[in-house]
Amino acid sequence: FTGIYACQPEFLRHLRRGEKHSVIPIFLELIKAGLLGGKVVDGGDWWDLGSRETYLDAHRAIAGSPFPRYLGNAAKRWKQPVSDGVKIAEGVEIDAFSAVGKGAKIGIGASLKNCVVWEGGTVQGGASLNRCIVRCGQHASGELTDADI
Repeated sequence: FTGIYACQPEFLRHLRRGEKHSVIPIFLELIKAGLLGGKVVDGGDWWDLGSRETYLDAHRAIAGSPFPRYLGNAAKRWKQPVSDGVKIAEGVEIDAFSAVGKGAKIGIGASLKNCVVWEGGTVQGGASLNRCIVRCGQHASGELTDADI
């Protein structure tokens, strides 16, 4: 269940500060009382990102689609899967289905296939990564497949 809600300030009286709430029971109560209106806006594709496989598959689907992708400002189209400010050494191979975040470092001769390197992640020289996720501040090295670092 994914959604973005724009609610009247009065909606907040149904919530208790400091507690987690599901909006479903509140919405059902408001529907029964005839107090809920809304609009469903669904003009695109949706992906379940609840597992590492679906997260990587979504990156792969977006990279392979004609969907316009942007880096930073809307005037710059994402021609490469690499953000601004990435330090890439010589001899690095990054396939079109990988994404590398701002401030990441990719060492000499590293290879990335269907990987996501978050902002500030590091891939050591000579590393060979396949379907891996390298998180912020983490360092990946060696030959890795289907690993979260």
